[in-house]
Amino acid sequence: MLHKEVIIDTDIGSDVDDAFALVFALKSKEIKIRAVLTNNSLVREKAKIVNAFDKNLKVFHGIEVDKGLITTTIRGEDKSLPLKENLDFFKNKKLTYISLGALSNLAFLIDKGIEFEEVYIMGGSLKYDYEGNKRKVKEWNLNCDLSSSLKVFSSNLKITLVPLDSTWNLKLKEEHITMLKNDPKRNSVLLYKHLEEMRKFLEERFGLKNKIPVLHDPFTVYVSFGKNFFVRKKLKLSLLQNGFLQESAFGKEMDVIIKSDNAFLNFFIRRLLE
Repeated sequence: MLHKEVIIDTDIGSDVDDAFALVFALKSKEIKIRAVLTNNSLVREKAKIVNAFDKNLKVFHGIEVDKGLITTTIRGEDKSLPLKENLDFFKNKKLTYISLGALSNLAFLIDKGIEFEEVYIMGGSLKYDYEGNKRKVKEWNLNCDLSSSLKVFSSNLKITLVPLDSTWNLKLKEEHITMLKNDPKRNSVLLYKHLEEMRKFLEERFGLKNKIPVLHDPFTVYVSFGKNFFVRKKLKLSLLQNGFLQESAFGKEMDVIIKSDNAFLNFFIRRLLE
C-alpha cells in the first residue's frame, strides 16, 4: 500500500493530545513517520518523551521559544539530533509536514530553502473558541512564536489548516479513557500514565480537575490522509499582527477544515487500541 512519508512537529509532553497523535500516527498504515521534531520549550526533554513511545524513531530537537510546560515524567533515551545541524535530512520535496505546535521549526526550514509537498497545521480560530463558544480567539499554536507563524502564512507552502472550529468538539469520553486504561499494550499504558499525570499537574497547579482530552492533534494527523469525518473549504486567510486569523481577499489561499464529525472519536480509539 502506498503511504505518505511525514514529518511530525510536536510539543509533546504538555497536553496529552500530542502523545495521542504520535501513537495514532504510529498505528496508521496510511502514513510513515520519517522523523519527529520537537518544538516550543524543553525540546530535548520532549525528544526523550517521543523515544519513550518508539525508540526507533528519528527525532530532532528543534527551536526553543521557552513557552509551555511538561506535565509527565515519561522519558526514553536521549538520542535526538539538533535540527539546525541536520538540514540535509529534510531536502526531499515529497515529504508531508504535520505541525502540532509552535511554527518555529517550519519557519526556520523555510528560511533555509526547504520545501514540502504539503503542510498540515493544527492552529488558529476562525469563529469558535476552545469550548465551542462563537467567539474568535488567539489560538496557542499560532501565537507561541507569532513572527514564525507570520512567516509561514506568507510563504508559498501548500497548507491545510485545522483550526479550533473543527476540533473543539472532539472530546474523549470517559468510556474511551476506561478502554485505554484497561489495554495492556505498552503505549496504551504510557498514554494513560501521561493522562493521569497531566490531570494531577493541572489540578495541583491550576485547580483544574479531570481535564477531558480534546483530540486537536490526532485529528490533524488524520486529516493528512483521511477523507471522512470532516468538511473542507478553500479560504483566503491572513494572520494579523495581533495573532488573530481573518478572512481576506488578499490572504493566503488554503484548504481549511471547518467542521468535524464526532464519529471520529470511535475511529480513533479503535485504531489506537488495535
